[in-house]
Amino acid sequence: MRRWTIRLAAMAALAVAAVAHPAAAQQELTKIAATVNEDIISVYDLISRTRLAIVASRLEDNNETRQRVARQLLRIMIEEKLQMQEAKRLGLQVTNKELEEAVERVEQANRWPPGQFKAFLQQMQIPASAALDQIRANLLWQKVVRRRLRPQVDISDTEVDEALAKLRESVGKPENRVAEIFLPVERPEQDAEVQRSAETIVQRIKAGTPFPVLAQQFSQSPSAGQGGDMGWLQPGQLEPLLERAVQSLQPREVSAPIRTVTGYSIVYLIERRTFRGGGNEADATVQVSQLILPLAANARAPEVASQMNLAQQLAENANSCADLAALAKEVPGGRSSVLGTGPMNSIPGEARQAISGLNVNQPSAPLRTPEGVKILMICRREGGDGMPSRDAVTNGLMQQRMELLARRYIRELRQTATVDIRI
Repeated sequence: MRRWTIRLAAMAALAVAAVAHPAAAQQELTKIAATVNEDIISVYDLISRTRLAIVASRLEDNNETRQRVARQLLRIMIEEKLQMQEAKRLGLQVTNKELEEAVERVEQANRWPPGQFKAFLQQMQIPASAALDQIRANLLWQKVVRRRLRPQVDISDTEVDEALAKLRESVGKPENRVAEIFLPVERPEQDAEVQRSAETIVQRIKAGTPFPVLAQQFSQSPSAGQGGDMGWLQPGQLEPLLERAVQSLQPREVSAPIRTVTGYSIVYLIERRTFRGGGNEADATVQVSQLILPLAANARAPEVASQMNLAQQLAENANSCADLAALAKEVPGGRSSVLGTGPMNSIPGEARQAISGLNVNQPSAPLRTPEGVKILMICRREGGDGMPSRDAVTNGLMQQRMELLARRYIRELRQTATVDIRI
């Protein structure tokens, strides 16, 4: 792949021409800006995308801005072509419904009413393809990553245990909802230009342009499709440079560009709160065991009291579900069983009330039921105790791993591609 040398001296004049499309400009607009393997990016495509970015990002519309934005966007558009080509090679497609749903998410992120997206493009005289191709490429790449990379990622029980231990250590500490814009530096000679682009983005954020709009237009992070939103992060989940930057911010503040190993990152602190695990007991998945002492439905009061007292004594000696099972064998007619594993909110009301608020391996108070006198115990709980479930932690670790692999994947596609910049 030849080295990219982008010369955009005529960009300003063509951008003006693109609005009205006079006949004199048509020949220039149909010229090729770049070829990516067998696909082309026309000057018209680049100008349309540049105009979309400038208008959406509220950048000052002048010659210098157009040239700088066009250079940045041409790199992004080349990457999108590679992503769409890989999706085509794998036989992946985006349905009209998926595209419509993605447009709806853009409208929701911008707090627009339904249909405002297309109305905005028409009002600004921007072809719909400039925005839809960007959205389509993002959707296709998500499918490529799931198809190719998901089978390569295996999260071990040890990794999940370590992640849960770190989360438990974070209870009571601040957690941050963070958004990111990432601009890669692919070659050393690009560094200064990418840094200037990052500084311009920070200036626009401080001037009032919504962070999600700029992230959607310029970020090359996997979170770009969500407006850069990375969700709630506990201490240690970001690389140290970004972690320190986030800790220095107040909510609704943006960092200066941060030079990382692979490019420039801009982080934005959306919210900060004390980490309490985010669990809701009703959402917990629990494994419950029971010890049952026999008691006839028509038993007299003295017999009921006797069995309830015995159950209380047994409960005081039960420190685990294994203890519960062993104690049941020591009592005439006693029996134990595992009720199974399932959502807390699926347990019948009286039993759910008996175990509500219990710690794991803590016996419930004796409970009179038609089957006899019961002691219930939670043997295992996932989620709802201030910690996310093991499945949620596994998915989070898997997503992080896949994002790293996805960046490597796109770098490899660039390295093997034939890219020819013609402007």
